[in-house]
Amino acid sequence: MKQGILIILSGPALTGKSTFLGLINKEIKVLKIVSTDDIRMELYQSYDFKPEREKEIWDLTYQRIEDLLKEGALVALDATLRTIENRGAIVNRFKGFPIVYFAFEKPALEVLLERNRNRKWKQFPEEAIHKMFHDYQFPTESEKTYYFKVFDVPFDQYSDKIRLISDWLNINYGS
Repeated sequence: MKQGILIILSGPALTGKSTFLGLINKEIKVLKIVSTDDIRMELYQSYDFKPEREKEIWDLTYQRIEDLLKEGALVALDATLRTIENRGAIVNRFKGFPIVYFAFEKPALEVLLERNRNRKWKQFPEEAIHKMFHDYQFPTESEKTYYFKVFDVPFDQYSDKIRLISDWLNINYGS
């Protein structure tokens, strides 16, 4: 049995993390995506962030990731991991598995607000965009040393990077 691999992404809301995972999954077709937004919708029929719900959402997220990793799957966590503490909790929880890390550049606030206005679904309240933008901590060099591989991927270069990353995952994970 193959060893499971965990992909985590870090970036403010609306930087394209879900789009990025979808494009990679079109190329390699074996990626199992665990999304905190999907779990939030499954449990509460809403994408709304409510602090009192987060423990239950994250407990289920961790359980699904753990089950898939134990099966040897290539698993991606689709969540906004805004702080060093958020990312450290994931790394510590799954330290027995290789972790591939994608860090997304932080665009200007106006770019994120415009993307939100142009979204056809799941628009965020503007004050939430401001908060997530200002709270986001880009990974530091010392934090990155805990990860298996780091890519800093600007939004406008996804098409240039998807094939490279998909090929790398196929070579190292393979089907």
